[in-house]
Amino acid sequence: MTPKWVKIWIADLAMLNDRFRDENGTIDFATLGREEYLFRMALVTGDLKKSQRAREAFDKARKACEVSQENGSRGGRPSGPMPADKQLVYDFAEAEGLDTADAYECWKATMERGGKTADGKKVTSWKAYVRTWCSTRKENRRSA
Repeated sequence: MTPKWVKIWIADLAMLNDRFRDENGTIDFATLGREEYLFRMALVTGDLKKSQRAREAFDKARKACEVSQENGSRGGRPSGPMPADKQLVYDFAEAEGLDTADAYECWKATMERGGKTADGKKVTSWKAYVRTWCSTRKENRRSA
């Protein structure tokens, strides 16, 4: 199976080659240049021995793909389950401008349920959970 980052590179390469095609659809190698041609052929064939630039580009793309797989699609590391230390929740609430009393209430209720939500699901991103909890409490106070 071809890795996703290789497919991305091939698609990018096809788009780049369109800029060097003449009216008949053939690639104009005089405009493209030898180094650029070797670079693109190395990317397509996977033979990175002919182009140092291709090796660097492949390594960069592979590393970026590994990082995105490791960190999730949005690029940030997931915050994980609710922390046992309530001070972390206080500090987070203060930094985000949330009500610390609501944040403590969220932490206490979640820890009493064994790190689970009211639905019984395990908290996977405590920061998002605290944000949602505090904003919901704030909205409820406004509407009351």
